Amino acid sequence: MSKKHLEEIIDKWVYALESGRDGSYLSVEDVEYLIEQAERVEELEERVKEYEINIIENGVDIFKMTNEINALEVQNKRYREAIENIEKGYKRILSEQSTRLLTEQYTRVSNLKFIRDEIKALGG
Repeated sequence: MSKKHLEEIIDKWVYALESGRDGSYLSVEDVEYLIEQAERVEELEERVKEYEINIIENGVDIFKMTNEINALEVQNKRYREAIENIEKGYKRILSEQSTRLLTEQYTRVSNLKFIRDEIKALGG
């Protein structure tokens, strides 16, 4: 998968947020891809640490390694930001769903109380 796939997932997520819908626009494959990317971020961060150790221990070409580390850090940052944005949106959707469910339940209880009161008023 690629940067394009990540952008497509973000577009789906933004559409879901803007349309006030839940996260059902994300497929299982999308979620699996995001998990893979999160794991990849961890792997890349570990790789960065290994490179830093190699620079110190082995006297590797610092200029070349620094460029690669910088590129990896930029990539990690981009993935991290995308994951954080999706996480924030997911939390927002959960909050909105909770509010909606509580409102629906309150309405049901109110309706039941009304019916109970009407039955009592009829003498039942």
